[in-house]
Amino acid sequence: MSFQPRRQRRALTDFLVLLLLSFSLPAWAAEKSRLRVDDYQIDAELTPHIHKISARAKVKITALEDISAATFELNNGLRVTKVTDDSGQTLSPERMTQDFTMRVQLSKPLSKGSSTSLTFEYDGTLDTADDSPVQGLKLASINDDTSYLLYAGRWFPVNAYGINRFTATMNITVPAHMLVIGSGKESEGNPAPSKKAAANALPTKTFNFTWDKPSFPGTIIAGTFQEFKSDEAGVDLHVFFKPNHQNLGTLYAETAIKEFTYYVTLYGVAPSSSLKVVEIPDDTVPSAWAPEIAAIAGRSIGATGHLRTGTSTPTGGRSRPIRSTRAFRSSSGSARVERTESSSTTPGARGSTSARVRATRTRLAPTAASSTTTSSPVLI
Repeated sequence: MSFQPRRQRRALTDFLVLLLLSFSLPAWAAEKSRLRVDDYQIDAELTPHIHKISARAKVKITALEDISAATFELNNGLRVTKVTDDSGQTLSPERMTQDFTMRVQLSKPLSKGSSTSLTFEYDGTLDTADDSPVQGLKLASINDDTSYLLYAGRWFPVNAYGINRFTATMNITVPAHMLVIGSGKESEGNPAPSKKAAANALPTKTFNFTWDKPSFPGTIIAGTFQEFKSDEAGVDLHVFFKPNHQNLGTLYAETAIKEFTYYVTLYGVAPSSSLKVVEIPDDTVPSAWAPEIAAIAGRSIGATGHLRTGTSTPTGGRSRPIRSTRAFRSSSGSARVERTESSSTTPGARGSTSARVRATRTRLAPTAASSTTTSSPVLI
């Protein structure tokens, strides 16, 4: 029966629709935010052997009304060691673990329309779902084989999740044998000297990513991958698969090119001609997106199956437009999650997804959408 391969391949098709739409559509309506984050400058070092991240994030904010404090969301597995303002004055953050937020009292009030910068230094271990912003769902993990820091994992201070678009420069240091995948212009640089570098520390490499258009460039994936490249049809395509799926890399590259160009004919020129299709572990969401990135869990990668650009073929043989395309048109490019109840349940997720369907629009809110013929991906 060919249903399962079709569903696996359809995840990639659905993803490309989302990537084309996510840049330009307005975000959801939500609770009024008192501030806006304009830009991040993040330096982060990952130590996979001990599941640790050490990071420094400079956050530029603009007040949308007069404020005396700023509140951000941050993964409960991370410990803030220092916060300073743009004058270098040390500030005292207050953590509220029940809703994974952090409140910072400013040294002086910030009037509406004014901007300032806050610098956060923090570290912690990310390996389980225990401190995840979504109960039972692992969204950030640092491990030897693959490390993933999804935007939804709040691995850096986040304001108005899924609503506040931002620019970012991220400098990610990892062991030298690993690759790092992120959004935007990429370059390699020398790693920043560690404050407590051990004498026998392993060689490291730093990857730099710059995204200069307001969006959600908050996802980083690192690991060892087999890379497949294509520049067909003017698309700068990279497929990063694990060795056990390396025989499928060329097939997926060809499929991604076809789907990318198909949706360009539907929706116009994409905001970026680059696309990175990345395999992520099976212990997290089935799929995730970020600017220029489509991430797919290894269990969803299949070798064969009916492929019809822009259509799906349910049991019975008659092709039809992919059901999820309409949903993507109304998803507003947000970072909302849509999980389906299917036979391949996400490891680590507890209970029925529908119980947490509409918890809050500024949280990661899984949505039940059961179907016997289609399966929408998780969009993060």
